[in-house]
Amino acid sequence: MRLKMKHIRNRITISVSVVVVCVILVITMIISYIYSNELMRRMAIITDQKMDIIVKNLEEELGKVIELQNSIQDDESLQRLIIEVSKENRNDQYLEREISEALRQYAYENINVNSIFAFDMNLDILDPLYKIEPYKEIVEEFTWFYDLVQSNRLSGFSEPTSFPNRQYHNTSETKATITYFSTYINTNNFVQIGYLLLNIKKDNIFRKFTQACQEEFDFVILVDEKANIIHSVGNSHLDNQEVKAFMTKRHEGVHDITVENLSTYIITRPVENYKDWVVIGGISYGTMNRESEMISKIVFLLTG
Repeated sequence: MRLKMKHIRNRITISVSVVVVCVILVITMIISYIYSNELMRRMAIITDQKMDIIVKNLEEELGKVIELQNSIQDDESLQRLIIEVSKENRNDQYLEREISEALRQYAYENINVNSIFAFDMNLDILDPLYKIEPYKEIVEEFTWFYDLVQSNRLSGFSEPTSFPNRQYHNTSETKATITYFSTYINTNNFVQIGYLLLNIKKDNIFRKFTQACQEEFDFVILVDEKANIIHSVGNSHLDNQEVKAFMTKRHEGVHDITVENLSTYIITRPVENYKDWVVIGGISYGTMNRESEMISKIVFLLTG
């Protein structure tokens, strides 16, 4: 009888233990699920905030270029020289040399700037050196500038190019500059009297942007309104049509897609001080949710 009672007690103890363990595991799994969802939500918010900071820093770098252009525009000495050259289409090499030297000094004083050029309304460069071969031909080959003039744009950034170097065998490595174009105005009567080209070192202007993107995202691409890639960090694996699709949804903010068989969180942000550019960043949910995945694996091992 005692053995029978002991056997029953053991069975009850085992049954209760199994029930308790099962209840604990179920509760743990529920908590893990809730925690994972909450963690993912918080990670998405944090990722959005990181992208906002990255884009804001990029806007600051572009703002420095635009600010430099404004400083050149407001330079009274340079104004007098360019106004004098613009009178009756004068072709004065002495004045042009003074203009080019003044612009060269601006370039020397700014670590991000490669070179700066001024043009008159006839699109003749106001730099005696670049009026002779082979430099003259290099300027003539920079068709982006002439296309922008024809489009009546007031300002704009180019795609990466090798300008003002010879543009043979262009690769991503040789396309080391980006050029900022703007009209040049006579501040006395606000009539346009020329154009400015600020040739910027691509690596310099995107250095902080690249470092931040490498730390926070699997990939980031900066694209223009035609979906041309201005700068990329990591390997996006996005084709041109996908990029164009994101361009049309630039203000929607976030998207979920599959990239290389990985569920990926995509963020798009327009660059506020240069609306032609959009930043597209991607990070896999696995990267975002590593902490949550670790908890899930522990629970799986316990239940296994």
